[in-house]
Amino acid sequence: MSIFQIKLLAAFALLIEHAGLAFFPSKVLFHCVGSMAFPLYCFLAAEGFRHTRHLPRYFLRVLLLAIVTEPCYDQLMFSRLVFPLEQNAVFALALGFLLLAWNSRSGLSALERYAGMCLLLLASMLLHLRFGFLAPSLMLAFYQFAGKRSRQLLAFFLLYVLYTLLLLLSGVHASFALSSLCGLLAMLPIACYNGKSGPSWRPLRLAFYLFYPFLLLLLLCLRMRHLVPPYLLG
Repeated sequence: MSIFQIKLLAAFALLIEHAGLAFFPSKVLFHCVGSMAFPLYCFLAAEGFRHTRHLPRYFLRVLLLAIVTEPCYDQLMFSRLVFPLEQNAVFALALGFLLLAWNSRSGLSALERYAGMCLLLLASMLLHLRFGFLAPSLMLAFYQFAGKRSRQLLAFFLLYVLYTLLLLLSGVHASFALSSLCGLLAMLPIACYNGKSGPSWRPLRLAFYLFYPFLLLLLLCLRMRHLVPPYLLG
């Protein structure tokens, strides 16, 4: 699979997951199907970090996307424009970029390198980013083991199991926590990645950036206009 094909799959999974969160929060199936979106976006972000020629510009685009998306995310998920107890996952990807940038710096001692990485992972939890430490950890694993697919997949598996165990220990409902393991389905497209980018026209790249905020706006409008039959929400 090319980067373009993985992007399409991630976008589809994201649509399924957020439709479930917005309209069918009690239906675990939506979460199961859509849970592969997040690890796929982590993989895409790590690949983007590897190949971009303008890292600061790339980081700023992701950070701007997170800021623009946040009010729609809070309104859709928590029915308020500002909800400080959870930030959308794009912020987690932006923090993952900072982690990769720090890890890639030359001239750092081992102590400085690992201390900085630990502080950034701690920040991902203190800032209440969605998925917490998982995004920067996955991005680091995908980046560090680039070209070594079996190691990437093993690290992915172990991090996801750890994340699920922590969800269970924190008191999250067992059905929701265990359904998060369905995110491991993302191992299949990652294992099939052929190293090619696929179509990379500028309008397509822009469309993938704008997909998430427009998806949130669409779902928000559908819910506000009561365009989903009430009997489907039960």
